[in-house]
Amino acid sequence: IHPARKHQPALYFAHLGPEARRRALPLLETLRREGIPVEQSLTYERLHEQMERAKGLKISHMLIMGHKEAMEGTVLVREMATNAQEAIAVPDLPSYLRRQRMRV
Repeated sequence: IHPARKHQPALYFAHLGPEARRRALPLLETLRREGIPVEQSLTYERLHEQMERAKGLKISHMLIMGHKEAMEGTVLVREMATNAQEAIAVPDLPSYLRRQRMRV
């Protein structure tokens, strides 16, 4: 955690494949502009590496974008404790996360 941060973000963005990585930066910037902090590691390629990092950070929810989601304009929101997940359209993601109180 960066020393200036008060709280650990509750969200971690994971990507699978080059198309998801390409679409990740605008999405992450939108979430930051909306005041929703998200951890991410765009340098990791494998989902397993990204999930291990999220677990190590004690993240409550992951935002997952694979090739299918990137092409459909959606993101999977996965609750880490139960692995329950829901597909959310990218334009609806900030309001969905606020309604679910996933902002830290």
